[in-house]
Amino acid sequence: MICRRLGDSFGTAEVLSFIGRDALRGGEFATARAGCEEALLIYRQLGVRVLIAWALLLIGGAARGLRDPRAAGAAYREGIQLCAEMSAPLWVAVALAGLGDMALGAAARAGSATTRRGGRAQGKCGRVPKDLEQRALRA
Repeated sequence: MICRRLGDSFGTAEVLSFIGRDALRGGEFATARAGCEEALLIYRQLGVRVLIAWALLLIGGAARGLRDPRAAGAAYREGIQLCAEMSAPLWVAVALAGLGDMALGAAARAGSATTRRGGRAQGKCGRVPKDLEQRALRA
């Protein structure tokens, strides 16, 4: 990566996070998680809070796709806290939707009153849109 060779930490993190975002959209969850976790480390070093939050939400989505609820929950919870501190309600909503989607999936796997349709959990509150996270991040 040219940015890395030039010593451009911010540029490197941006490239990694965009690769991660695109991989997440394409269902390549392991690639998404790896890229976003590396970007997160750099964003933390640079202290760019808004991008730390963005990376955390992407990591949460990737971990959710990998069926790693502990990692997804941890990323979403940290993201919620940071987004709330920055007064970013849309991103708080994205993280809460991810946590809700995980809860619906867990309830469906546990054999609760939810049903499975098209690979997505469906409960009394209705279907959680699969692309909610991506739409909110583009807004």
